[in-house]
Amino acid sequence: MNTQPTYDELLEKIRRLEQEIFNDNRSELFQKRDAASSKQFYEALPLPYHSLNGNGYVLEVNQTWLDTLGYLRKSVIGQHFTDFLYGKWKQFFIDNFSDFKAAGSVHGVELVMVKQNGSRVFTIFNGTVERYANGDFNRTHCIFNDITQQKKDDEERLLLKTVMEQAEENVLITDNRRTILYINPAFERSSGYTRNELKGQKLRCLRSDQQDKAFYQTTKDILDRGDVWMGLIVNRGKNGVDFEIEGTISPIRNAAGAITHYVAVGRNMSRFRKLERDLQHAQKLDSIGTLAGGIAHDFNNVLTAIMGFIEMEYMTAVPESQTRHRMERALKACHRARDLIRQILAFSRQDPQRKQPVNVFHIVTDALKMLRASIPATIDIRFPKEIQQSIIMGDSTQIHQIVVNLCINAAHAMLTTGGILDIDLKNIEIDPETSSGNQNLRPGSYVRLTVRDTGYGMSQETLSRIFEPFYTTKEPGEGSGIGLAIVRGIVRNHGGIIAAESETGKGSVFHIYFPRSEGAVTTMDVSQAQFPTGNERILLVDDEEIITAVETDMLKSLGYEVVSVNRSSDALERFRSQKNLFHLVITDLTMPGMTGLELATELLKIKKDVPIILCTGFPGAGIREKALSSGIREIMVKPFVLQEMAHTIRRILDIRD
Repeated sequence: MNTQPTYDELLEKIRRLEQEIFNDNRSELFQKRDAASSKQFYEALPLPYHSLNGNGYVLEVNQTWLDTLGYLRKSVIGQHFTDFLYGKWKQFFIDNFSDFKAAGSVHGVELVMVKQNGSRVFTIFNGTVERYANGDFNRTHCIFNDITQQKKDDEERLLLKTVMEQAEENVLITDNRRTILYINPAFERSSGYTRNELKGQKLRCLRSDQQDKAFYQTTKDILDRGDVWMGLIVNRGKNGVDFEIEGTISPIRNAAGAITHYVAVGRNMSRFRKLERDLQHAQKLDSIGTLAGGIAHDFNNVLTAIMGFIEMEYMTAVPESQTRHRMERALKACHRARDLIRQILAFSRQDPQRKQPVNVFHIVTDALKMLRASIPATIDIRFPKEIQQSIIMGDSTQIHQIVVNLCINAAHAMLTTGGILDIDLKNIEIDPETSSGNQNLRPGSYVRLTVRDTGYGMSQETLSRIFEPFYTTKEPGEGSGIGLAIVRGIVRNHGGIIAAESETGKGSVFHIYFPRSEGAVTTMDVSQAQFPTGNERILLVDDEEIITAVETDMLKSLGYEVVSVNRSSDALERFRSQKNLFHLVITDLTMPGMTGLELATELLKIKKDVPIILCTGFPGAGIREKALSSGIREIMVKPFVLQEMAHTIRRILDIRD
């Protein structure tokens, strides 16, 4: 059976021919040979062949060369070789042809040629130089191998490798004995192992104890049959933490149909489980938010009346009397109730906050002064006294609440054993590399507040649930379980994130990252004893009679003349008939028939410059912006104390004057 010679055999045959020509003074023999015989030899070559003169012009090509590139012989002979090269390879040939002639041979040179139709052909060249008897250059003899398909195959393999390396799906390949040969970076991230650590290991090294022997035997039986296995498998990572992979394991067969490898492709479901938990948590928050919004208005109305009457009695009570002392304690209880409602609204993200530059260091210092008296002496509180300004855009009351909540929780974990409560505050920079480890933490400048304790710590299960509303490990009566949920709500409302770390018996640590601000901290120096007064006439509107009663008493105590009504329509008629009589209108937001916003709109149509203050027990999303854009001067959130009311009214009236 005739077989074509290989590429190397042809090259060797050409070399022997050259030796016959040039060695041992045999050039005369070559010159006497029939030229047709030499041409016949090159035409018979199964590889493309060409010959060039000393200036790089084509002297001869064989038919294989023409067939490969698609040219006619008459359009090739006499043309410069660069006419058949692609792009930068033209200059490459010009720069290197003289070296080729001087060296006498080239091997394995890559050139990109161009076909007659304009497409590219990737080639590997080998060539020799034919010289005259005196050693002068005569011509070249070159053959090339078309590697275009090989190039395409290489590019496809490179693309496949790139896809495997960059895919988010986990990929693992074993031989037919389940020995691991390859894992991609996604699997490295999921398992914690490097490729070299798993390469050569049996697949069973990844088994967890969450699936029994029957599961693995069933999987083996399916794969041994040559079928594709699909499902969820729980693997154990390098750090001992299990991770779930949902996907397929497929057999890979050779040309004969025998199974040679297995490839497992799947998605790490641990991340999606976390997303599911976050979604469930968000749904709980929405439910709590709906509940909070529904009760906030009514509760704050009731609290406004209680606080108002108590405050009025407190101011008229005899100093140092038992009555005044009781009123003072009752007011403190009301303030706690007010703060509770605000916490719930903040937790449910329904309490819009006015943020300004605040120094976290000062807030932490003040909170620790208050806490020191209530935390047992067996707990050592540590906080650095010398620290840079740590400025953020925030609500100082809420930041104070975060510090108190975290410190109380930490102290509770050390009540029986004592320990160290360590608070740390730092200005830090988060770079893109650090940020990539936490998808919620973007690169930038942060103030990091850390609260660390040496208490009994938490299990991983508890740690995963601590931010859930109403989840608590405390005994009945020791806590409601909304503290950390509120903390996280406040942190998120400030554009920050909170992260917790803990191990049973090794204490806990909470890190809070607040975006840092370069703003200047401003303070208000207003004495609580100062109550601005006035004598203007005020139209007071609220559908709750008890609210108008207490607010009327409060306003009259400040010197104002008050006309109160309980229906929006009555207020509108009263104002229409006596618009120049009133210097200010204070109206509730939520009222039947006509809301406070609607009433304000009608009043401003009658008298466009009348100042209006809108009161509400629940400032829902967008209320403040809508009110201010409609011409209302200020929003007061119930319940408010007399001092707040006095300063707000005076400020609005003085602006008008």
